[in-house]
Amino acid sequence: MRSAAVRPLAREITILQTRCAESLSWMAEESGDLSAALYWTDRVQQWFSVARWQAMASYTHVRRSMLAISACSATGLAAAEQALLALNTPGTPLRICGLAAKQAASLIG
Repeated sequence: MRSAAVRPLAREITILQTRCAESLSWMAEESGDLSAALYWTDRVQQWFSVARWQAMASYTHVRRSMLAISACSATGLAAAEQALLALNTPGTPLRICGLAAKQAASLIG
């Protein structure tokens, strides 16, 4: 549709397409699919560049930073969960419980 549109309309279609991709990126992040979120963020940058909307193309760098923080948070929570599982496993030796508690505290706090 965008490629068949006349010039002023093609830019507006590109901007609409980009805003939809941005929404998909946020939805993917919220559902925990960070690779899909990054995929859609890449499309956002590509299409904003096509539309020559540089301020919004630059926004994607901030968005990638947000995704990196989300990835670190998700990884940290998963690691803390594993440490807590070790703590709650019956028969875990005290030495291992101590290591798990130390690990969970460093990841959570």
